Amino acid sequence: MITDIEEALRAEMAVRAETARLRPDFHAAVERGVTRDRIQRRVAGGSALVLLLGVGIVASAALHGGIPLPTNVNPPMHLARFPLLQIPTRGSLAGDAAFAADATRVGRAALTKSVTDNGFGPFDPSSFRLLYAGDDGVLRFVVVAGLFADRHAGDGQGSNASSLYEALIGPSGAPASALRAQGYTGSSQGETTFAFTGESTGPGKPTPLVVLGPTRMTDVEYSAGVTLDSGLRPHRVGVSIPTVDGAAIGEIPGTDNAATAYDYATSTVFKAELNGRTIYDIGGGSSTPAWVLDALSNDPAIVAAHQDLQNLLIQKASAAGMTLGPQDVLTDSSRMALDDLAAIEHLSTADLHYSLAWIGLEKPGMGAVVLDVTVSGLPELQLFVDGTVGHNGGGGLAPDPLIRIAPKHGAGQVPKTRAQFTGGVGFELSQGSAAGGTW
Repeated sequence: MITDIEEALRAEMAVRAETARLRPDFHAAVERGVTRDRIQRRVAGGSALVLLLGVGIVASAALHGGIPLPTNVNPPMHLARFPLLQIPTRGSLAGDAAFAADATRVGRAALTKSVTDNGFGPFDPSSFRLLYAGDDGVLRFVVVAGLFADRHAGDGQGSNASSLYEALIGPSGAPASALRAQGYTGSSQGETTFAFTGESTGPGKPTPLVVLGPTRMTDVEYSAGVTLDSGLRPHRVGVSIPTVDGAAIGEIPGTDNAATAYDYATSTVFKAELNGRTIYDIGGGSSTPAWVLDALSNDPAIVAAHQDLQNLLIQKASAAGMTLGPQDVLTDSSRMALDDLAAIEHLSTADLHYSLAWIGLEKPGMGAVVLDVTVSGLPELQLFVDGTVGHNGGGGLAPDPLIRIAPKHGAGQVPKTRAQFTGGVGFELSQGSAAGGTW
């Protein structure tokens, strides 16, 4: 029998998996700040903000002098705003005329289908580009892109043109028709880089990576996830990917641990060298593997751990005179905070040990939870989560959780407000962005 918590978990995981698949009006969606979406995007690193594809990271100076257009293309209107689409096809298979023709045919069909199926707007066929075609002996990669008319474009965009990128990936040596579209990303900005973390096809299978930038970009590295030191400072370790003509493909080695694979998909970031300086956190998209979602959403231990937390919060809230529902923002945010902490340590949420130090109203309509948490390999932790109550899924506020090393017992009263949680630092799985300059 499927329980409410199982359905909620599956829905949550599905939303997190879809963060790379955004409508072209995502800027407006972010501005609207729908709380439940905001919470669900947390693990994906800010979703729409991440999917700006590194806009401004390399800046206009990266393209000083211009990049030559393909000689056989008459660029459509607005293409000049998208410098990445002006670079000729790169990759080890770019000179294979037969494969390039097949990749163009398959990629065009995939991109057109994405535009049509999602109602993104009219696709400009003349804008289609085969950006990359390559094979590294492990996997084969194709990246295509094009422009479509964004019906939701704002006055500040300069035009209604938006870009859409599709990554098709499959086994080394496979024909283009055997490559699978693993996810698309889009932007209304003139991006100069593209990065994508694809799907492993099963336990032990590699996670594909692709990064495209200006042809002068070199020394691409990836960092698959954040680690926390004993002072709760986030750190990353970079791994080099061979970079040719500003393009890099590679793989994160496979893992059988679903939590680890989930971390790879949602928190891998990139850096590179350009014009003598390091650029960090090249924005991109990701697609969480289906086997990972299945493993996490169907894991009886995780489902039970979420149900136990929900029951504890509701019971203790009631005893404290506060009304708290299973779909309230405070409930959701507390569960996700523990999920995020487990994911960083590549653990199951069921492997965390916690106790409730306090729950109550921080102020009218805003509840707060203080949890004492034990995680193997880290000092004793204390987590502060606040969020609106009484909405039961109808929206509200959910500030980022705070985390700190737990004070010694008897070292003062348990904090009941965010201001009283001294020494706490903002905590979320996407906090790897804060570690960008340290790896």
